[in-house]
Parts: sequence; C-alpha cells; structure tokens
Amino acid sequence: MELRARHAGEPGVDGLLIFNTVPSQVDAALARVGITLLPEDELAPPSVG
Repeated sequence: MELRARHAGEPGVDGLLIFNTVPSQVDAALARVGITLLPEDELAPPSVG
C-alpha cells in the first residue's frame, strides 16, 4: 500500500488530502471515518517553470 499526502498551504490544497494506490475496500473503510482518497492520476507533480 502506498499513501502520499499533501498539506494545507500548498497551492490547490484545502486541508489534508491523501493520495493513494489502495484497494477499493480500503477506500470504503476510510470513507466511513471521513477520509477521502483521490485517484492516482492526481499524483502529477507540480508544474515547474
């Protein structure tokens, strides 16, 4: 299981968001306690330039 997090204060981040590559049953269990996992395609690195 791989979890990545970005914290409030980063551009485009509101609160603590968890980025994940975990099975759907884990998504469902975490949703019951109020944690929302975002799709892996949200892991794109910030643009540099």
